[in-house]
Amino acid sequence: MTTNLWINNIMKDIPSFIGVYALDNIKQPECYPSYTIINFSPLGSPGTHFITVLFISKLVCIYFDPLNLIFIPQEIKQYMTQNSNYIYIIDYPIQNHLSGYCGFFCILVILFAVNQIPVYEELSVFPKLSLQNDYRCIDVLVKLLKINYLELKGKL
Repeated sequence: MTTNLWINNIMKDIPSFIGVYALDNIKQPECYPSYTIINFSPLGSPGTHFITVLFISKLVCIYFDPLNLIFIPQEIKQYMTQNSNYIYIIDYPIQNHLSGYCGFFCILVILFAVNQIPVYEELSVFPKLSLQNDYRCIDVLVKLLKINYLELKGKL
């Protein structure tokens, strides 16, 4: 449903968003907080699955996989441990296994963080693994993107 380029274009003006990266080409955070989306596929390969990493501070990192897969690639584990002391994994699956919306769910979590909305509390409103969450996600994303881009427009 989404691509690295599409997400980067939508999120380019979001504060502290450092981009979408392939598993073998992850950018290191230069400051904190920093938020990134990582594609499980290597650079140049078709995308398979997106996850979000939120570097809240030098001490704290949050890992979010909308499917809550038990597998975390070694490259991502290493990336998180190099850039934070404590890693918290959100173990709440909001994406249905038939959904292709992982990129949208990852954007949603970043916009929660950017807008200082409690991430876990907001995610827990979504029924676990429901296909209806795709529609709910888009509704919330539209509202949050409007808020962020209206604020940005006012600052120009």
